[in-house]
Amino acid sequence: MLLPGCGVSPAEHQAVVRQLTDAKNTLDTINSTQGMTANSDRDYAANLAALQSQLKDLRDQRAALTEQISKLEAQEEYVFQSAGAKLDAKDFPGALAAYKQFVEQFPSSRRLASAKKIIAGIEQRLKTSRHA
Repeated sequence: MLLPGCGVSPAEHQAVVRQLTDAKNTLDTINSTQGMTANSDRDYAANLAALQSQLKDLRDQRAALTEQISKLEAQEEYVFQSAGAKLDAKDFPGALAAYKQFVEQFPSSRRLASAKKIIAGIEQRLKTSRHA
């Protein structure tokens, strides 16, 4: 039996309807996936831009910190050398105060052990000279 005006049987019609329904479902799935991909691409682009901005900020911070470290190292060198100059000039009280300032100001210095040793030597010298 044929459907009126179509020239196809009801079974053929049902098969075509099923195929069309399956094709529509497949197309809907593809469209949905494309929508998610587009959102994902937008999210990726936004995340990438944010990360690039953070990277620039971190590089700027690193440059500023590197400059600060250089200044502190120069200041540390100056304070230590100034204390040494007072010691060389035999200004023991002045050298003692300068080395103590160095220890207080630069507690993480690689020269800390040397400064403490020099302080101990100056203190011993000052004690000895008081008793003489």
